[in-house]
Amino acid sequence: MRKFIIIAGAIALSITLNSCTSQKDMQRENLQSAVMGRTVPSQLESYAGDITFDYVIDFLPGEFKKNTVMTITPMLEYNNKIVDLPPIHLQGDAIKNLNYPVIPNNKSTTYSKAMHLEYEPGMENGVLWAEIETENGRGTKGASFEPAIINPNGIQVWQEQPLMIDGVKYVPIMVQDYINTTPIEQVGCIGCYINFPMSQSSISDKEAHNKSIIQAQQQLRNALAPKGAKISKVVMVISTSPDGSEAGNDNLTKARAESAKACFMKDLNLNSSPNSKRGDFITESLINENWDGLYEQLENSKIPNKEAIVKELKAIKEDNARSNKLLEYIKQYPTIKNDILPSLRRADCYVFYTVPEYRVEQVVTYAPQLETMVMTPPADWKALNDLAVVAIQNKKYRKAQKLLETAAVIAKGNAIVYNNMGVACAGLGNTTLATEHFNKAQIRKEAKYNMGLLLMESGNYKKAEGYLNNTPNIPLAYCQLQRGENREALHTLKQSAKQHAGDYYLLAVAAARCGDADTMGDALKQASQQNHKMKHKAKHDAEFYPYRKTEQYKNAVK
Repeated sequence: MRKFIIIAGAIALSITLNSCTSQKDMQRENLQSAVMGRTVPSQLESYAGDITFDYVIDFLPGEFKKNTVMTITPMLEYNNKIVDLPPIHLQGDAIKNLNYPVIPNNKSTTYSKAMHLEYEPGMENGVLWAEIETENGRGTKGASFEPAIINPNGIQVWQEQPLMIDGVKYVPIMVQDYINTTPIEQVGCIGCYINFPMSQSSISDKEAHNKSIIQAQQQLRNALAPKGAKISKVVMVISTSPDGSEAGNDNLTKARAESAKACFMKDLNLNSSPNSKRGDFITESLINENWDGLYEQLENSKIPNKEAIVKELKAIKEDNARSNKLLEYIKQYPTIKNDILPSLRRADCYVFYTVPEYRVEQVVTYAPQLETMVMTPPADWKALNDLAVVAIQNKKYRKAQKLLETAAVIAKGNAIVYNNMGVACAGLGNTTLATEHFNKAQIRKEAKYNMGLLLMESGNYKKAEGYLNNTPNIPLAYCQLQRGENREALHTLKQSAKQHAGDYYLLAVAAARCGDADTMGDALKQASQQNHKMKHKAKHDAEFYPYRKTEQYKNAVK
């Protein structure tokens, strides 16, 4: 019978055997322990409203009886609700009249089934468990089992669009046709890094065998073990810190790139790849004066007033003045010199590999600090782009920027990447760089729209209209109202999708200016219902003074 499991803190399912335990009970308990199984990935995630994972069960020899039919019903419990997943039916190798997957009795077997859930609020604290029932081949009920806890870790939720940055909705581009496919090839990326001493490009033997490189060596051995697996591309990102003699030193960055390339080629055995002779096998991205990395490290530090420090440094446009201010903070906070700046003198290496004929379900995994990334095909830059959009949607703009910088090196001028780089820069408050990226991406309608938003924010409404007028939208109507094009704005607003109270309030203003009292009243009422503050605002807005005695206005603000 179904029952709710009360969850408090960590969940453990333990089986205690004593001298009175029968052989039959031991077999049943061993089988239950196996059926608990595991999920891949271990941390379930909701991405764009979808939760996808594999339910994997490992059976040892002798655990699954030959004449057994088993039904496993996975379900997610959250907030006293239960969502059933498709049941799993398995059979022993002596069953002849059914057509379920067979679990042999005489050898180890791993069974895996892809699962899918639609996200609902509250699933963040959900618990995945399963009911287990067995019967023999004649339909007689078999052993009874306790509910099996499969995964108590809840659901990690990636936020969905719309993406609001300082009250403005930008449009990042996901490569949807890529994400929604189930390709027949695995593509992965293994990352490692090297740190350099101040103003040096040499690599010590200890650094050449640091933890990240040792891990990458093992991961590459495992990744390239299947027949036909190969390295397809290597991307290196080399940076210098923005302080002292390193600042603006192009030659130092280039020297570090040469040293890092030689080290990575040797330690990761990259020369063994069949593709290593290709001219584009290794691509390099050089970052002089890594200020963005500095800002990110400061924001993640425990330095007092770190937000004010970052804000002040960003506000200084002249290079020497900004460097001098940084020196002041270095003297004030030793951790900047000892911990933060050394982490910016580095070379990152990303090794992309492919494994043919390997079935992969929809997976997007984002690992902290890009030490390891696991991505799905078919193209490297697309994986990086979509990971960056996930980061943008969760306001991780610097991480998104780093991902997109690497994607730009691979994609070589792709408009989608430039558009998303513009959105990331807008999130960081760098409108100058955002404008530059949107200009490069104007072949995309999303980039034109985003460019229009930047122009609108700067007060250039006439020029903004030229970028926003492809389809009716709220920002276009706002620009038209600012320029006194009231009838055009009213027409645009009537055709635009309206979701927020502010959208309806804008429609009310346009209608009031055009003498359309009915539309004004309906729009004000809708705005007030969504946000009661709009009613107070309308009572003091000069736009509606001529209508104060009309029934439409009175009904809307009463």
